[in-house]
Amino acid sequence: MYVIRDWAREIIIEQKAKGGNLLPWINRVAFEREVVRRHVREYENLYTRGEEKKYDVILEDGSPFIAPAYAEADGEPPDEWITGKLREWAWIVDAAILTTPLNNYGTDNARWENKQYALKIHETIRKHINKTFPNKTIQLTTKTPEARLAETLGALVKAGLLLGFLPNREKQY
Repeated sequence: MYVIRDWAREIIIEQKAKGGNLLPWINRVAFEREVVRRHVREYENLYTRGEEKKYDVILEDGSPFIAPAYAEADGEPPDEWITGKLREWAWIVDAAILTTPLNNYGTDNARWENKQYALKIHETIRKHINKTFPNKTIQLTTKTPEARLAETLGALVKAGLLLGFLPNREKQY
């Protein structure tokens, strides 16, 4: 199993620690480009187009594929470089998990949106992910983290993913 890093969160923490300005509330487009650039570099280290995939790629609400949702929510056109890179790498995604609208909003050292903006973004993200991956979207209905985990694992196994982690089962494509 390989877990792709949460580059957006890491960049925010990194920039705040060094007093940098590559932050979404200072320059959203430059921030998103850096997030996508780091994800693409990671994807390039994992895959070559046409090569047999080594891992199931499962997105959650947060991923580089949500960058156009922020542009839309802010009433701006999407960045062409970002959309081009996302289009180029969409083939690696096996499933996109969407959670219910935010029912528990909390802040931490990397969350910058207020609750109203976070709810608006969440709905825009859901729309974009459904549009980008219409046949690969798994809509979760549960609200608690424990119930979401159980529902997620069940949905992924039903979709034929994660079978390599179950005893006496083979992954089938």
